[in-house]
Amino acid sequence: MFLRALAVAATLFMLSANAYSKVSLSEFVGTKELVNSFLVDDGKDSLLIDAQIDNENAKELVKVIEKSNTNLKYIFVTHSHPDHYMGLAYILDMYPQAQVLVANEDIKNSIIANTVFMQENGFLSVPEMHTDKFDYEAALEVMKGNKIYFPSGTALLVQDDYLSSETGFISTLYSPDLNALFASDLAYNKVFPWLGEWMGAPVGNQEITNWKFNLEIMERRWGELKPVVYAGHGEAGGFEIFADLIEYMEIFQFVVRTSGSFEEAYNKLELLFPEYSEAELFLNFSLKNHIPGK
Repeated sequence: MFLRALAVAATLFMLSANAYSKVSLSEFVGTKELVNSFLVDDGKDSLLIDAQIDNENAKELVKVIEKSNTNLKYIFVTHSHPDHYMGLAYILDMYPQAQVLVANEDIKNSIIANTVFMQENGFLSVPEMHTDKFDYEAALEVMKGNKIYFPSGTALLVQDDYLSSETGFISTLYSPDLNALFASDLAYNKVFPWLGEWMGAPVGNQEITNWKFNLEIMERRWGELKPVVYAGHGEAGGFEIFADLIEYMEIFQFVVRTSGSFEEAYNKLELLFPEYSEAELFLNFSLKNHIPGK
């Protein structure tokens, strides 16, 4: 009943939002890990969803922002994995007026903790993002409420009520004007999903169960609107992306249970999913997490 009411409210939200100016979308695919960033603009102001993995990709992303000929008003970071925020320092140097938003305090704290961990372990390839150079406390602003409003009245709806899955805390956005669901890393499309371990937090079987539940909730919440689903990694599509991801995770678990070694599981999954990319990173570390003793 609640989800149906939410869908009705979202429909009304979409109809009222469409009364405002025309909204456009620009997409940028990073050269590393196929991580996606999105620029939503209303012709005057813009919102950037996720800030890329490093300065090299951030520089190319800035070209997309420049091409829009809009004022970058907001940068929204969906979660704390570094491939989604390591370009922040460079982008803020170019657009110091932009507000950097996160959905909740947990995501903000996780971003800071992730950065400290990478800095202390020599993983941080973006010196500008070191905690002694970048003021995370000041830069990251926790949203008040669950809508991001443009001065024109255009708005996006933010959801952050997801169970721990691909990461501990994550948020998604829905644009009524575009009928677009920005699913962040809850959606991978033809890219091996991250089922690995990071900072002592593994994506184990319980997290996989939670992930499937999160996908089902999103489809119930937004399904009647039939939005375009924009994945965190991989191309956009419909809700078939969710079905494909659920099927992959179930096959992954079966292969893990029935394989005698890491190499056997790796070869089976590459053979079963030849069109999937990022095996060397995502599949490799996912299997190391799930079959470390084999």
